[in-house]
Amino acid sequence: TIRANVQEMQSVVQKAACLVDMAQKKRLNPRASKKLDLELERSEELSQDIARLFRDWTVHLAGKPAERLQKKFSHEKLQKAFDAEVAHLKDVVRRASIARDAVAVSAAAAAAVSTSKQFAGRDQVSGQCDDVEAGLLDDVESSEMSSAQAQEVFERST
Repeated sequence: TIRANVQEMQSVVQKAACLVDMAQKKRLNPRASKKLDLELERSEELSQDIARLFRDWTVHLAGKPAERLQKKFSHEKLQKAFDAEVAHLKDVVRRASIARDAVAVSAAAAAAVSTSKQFAGRDQVSGQCDDVEAGLLDDVESSEMSSAQAQEVFERST
């Protein structure tokens, strides 16, 4: 029935809203992210089913003016509740998209910081090797190092 579907949709959208709230506060784990996707898909399915049921009910009542008048209040009340849930669903979908974008941006920023740290570490190692090759850090009495010794110093520093 329409009423049962609207109630189920309210429940599913509420669960999705809670998951979005969690996503906005902290990053969702993959399981919770999948659950959010499932809740949003289910909400969309329910929305389509309810819209179809309303169309069918309207067609059914079109030929019965007395029954249509009698059920007009119920129809309007259910339609109002459905429209409110659709609006809530759209808001949750929008917030979920924003939360996912924020996670993607923070993940990209974290990857960029990690990459820059790796390059900084390589530059530091490279700088030490340059110093060794220039003889600035040479502990050997001889001012010239063999390539085997330079390679050994390089391997220890990495």
